[in-house]
Amino acid sequence: KKILMSGGSRCNVLPTEMEVRSDFFSESPAGSVKAIFASWPLPQIRAWLEDPDQIGLELSEEQETFKLFPTSNSSKEVRDKLVAACIARGVHIRYNASLEGLKPLPAPGSSQADISAKAPHPQPRDKVD
Repeated sequence: KKILMSGGSRCNVLPTEMEVRSDFFSESPAGSVKAIFASWPLPQIRAWLEDPDQIGLELSEEQETFKLFPTSNSSKEVRDKLVAACIARGVHIRYNASLEGLKPLPAPGSSQADISAKAPHPQPRDKVD
């Protein structure tokens, strides 16, 4: 739902530039947020989003706001491409579930993460609206 509402339903996907100290607010320590962006800089995130073998989202820059939007201006396209990429990689999506725990992968090359979820009424869906 957040993706569909973001950017007035156009979904501002990514900034073209940023300053961690002034652009991001988090309850996490400032060093944690900085470390995340140091390990995955904006140009690499953009390349991942645009790569047809990854997400395959065509992006356009809105120069006056320094933000990247999908060229289609469709937040639904962003959501659908992210969901499709997850499903293609074996992710099982649970709807109406809360995340109860998440642990890193146990060993390099492992394909399973330890994820605990509480789902009172899981609703698997073949198609994303």
